[in-house]
Amino acid sequence: MDPKHTSQRCPRCGLVSSKNRKGHLFRCKSCGYASNADIVAAVNNKQVYLNTLLDGHQSTCPEAPASVVRCKPTTSVVGG
Repeated sequence: MDPKHTSQRCPRCGLVSSKNRKGHLFRCKSCGYASNADIVAAVNNKQVYLNTLLDGHQSTCPEAPASVVRCKPTTSVVGG
């Protein structure tokens, strides 16, 4: 599982931005979702894992909330 951007990607709206994370604090610049950055990374990694189980291959789109079983790819990367 590629951990790139997992703590910068919003699990609610999918926006990936280095500006979403300041130290241990995650606050989405798009939808306002806030949490601990490590928790956000764990939620995103969980979604990738669930998508892998459902699809039979590794997904690269952990942007869906934990209540959504499958997500669509996104290309929204802001700020690096």
